[in-house]
Amino acid sequence: MGAFSYTDLIEVDLGKLGAAADDWAATAAGLEKLSTEVYSGLLQLSDGADWAGLNAAVTKDFVRKTAKEVADLHLEAQSIVAVLQDAHGELTHVQKRAREVSAEARKGDPTRQAGPDPGLLVSDGPSGTVKVTEAFCGVDGTSQRTKDLMQWYADTLTGLVSHAAEIDAAITRALKRSHGSDPHNAGHATYTSLDEDQLPRATKLASLGDEANTAQRAELRRLWSSLSPQARAELWAGHKNDLLAAGLLAPSIRQAAPDRGSGPHGAEEPGAEERRTREKMNLIAEAADWTGDNHRPSLGQRHERPGRSDGPPPHHGHRPGIRHGGQQFRQALRSGRIRPEPRSSAAAGRARARGRPHGSKPRAAGRAVEVHRCRAPARSLPTSSPCATVVCQSQSSSF
Repeated sequence: MGAFSYTDLIEVDLGKLGAAADDWAATAAGLEKLSTEVYSGLLQLSDGADWAGLNAAVTKDFVRKTAKEVADLHLEAQSIVAVLQDAHGELTHVQKRAREVSAEARKGDPTRQAGPDPGLLVSDGPSGTVKVTEAFCGVDGTSQRTKDLMQWYADTLTGLVSHAAEIDAAITRALKRSHGSDPHNAGHATYTSLDEDQLPRATKLASLGDEANTAQRAELRRLWSSLSPQARAELWAGHKNDLLAAGLLAPSIRQAAPDRGSGPHGAEEPGAEERRTREKMNLIAEAADWTGDNHRPSLGQRHERPGRSDGPPPHHGHRPGIRHGGQQFRQALRSGRIRPEPRSSAAAGRARARGRPHGSKPRAAGRAVEVHRCRAPARSLPTSSPCATVVCQSQSSSF
């Protein structure tokens, strides 16, 4: 049998497990009645009788063993009932939660004011994981918020599948220990719930402390949700700090970027896309600083100079920003990050309007620079994906 899958969790008929628990409950009730009759009737009659004959020496022992076996069968039935009922309740809760999360992912949120959330597709992934994809691909690509939601739904549903698999494994172990290896000899381990199987595992994981890895901490959180209040109190009393370190009180709400332009949720430092965006913005700012476009006289101030009455004021002394910006801009030109293009006819018209003949040597290098700016979000999928199309426009600024 393969790994417990998402489809198994969603489609399994837990009503059969509940019916099995009810059947065993009826069996346990019948064995309890029979055990009472054996001890109060048969055993007392056997012990009080004066046996004689060839089998007189073994009759009393036989009756005692029979009475004990009936009592052991009653205890085994009670243990099986407790395990089945606990497992049925746990699996029902997990299945209900998985169906709710799946329906929420498929529906999306088309009425969201800050931007609708698209519907998503949920399917089986490899090795018991869950795969969440977009139902439709838009021309604007996949927004960061949609990526965060896809990741949150996949992680949440995978955790629920893992939880169900752990409950299934726990009930298997408990049933084997309750029944034992000899079908003719009842009376072995007894369980009042799955706590007897899950609490030792939770205690072991909590005792790892900081040495526990991410998977072990996730398992510890799932075990905590399955434990009874009494078992939780016992575990909390001995491993409070370890449980807090495992993220026991961490929020379980959806964690996603608020809009398309935001970065990923919970990012502690900028990634490659943010660094590239910052470099683009720096280049644009340095180009403007080199041409003097960000240095305009304030209102009420006019600086006149021959041949150009509306130009910027003459600069006296050293202006570090121009030289520094120009050096980095020329480095960008040489590296190919910015592509120069010939002066356009519009630029020639502006040159004539400033009183300089077209084709004459300008004060600075007479070229126009094409700076690409993207209207897509800062983070997107690789351009090879149909859902990661980036629409860009170019803007030319002369200097």
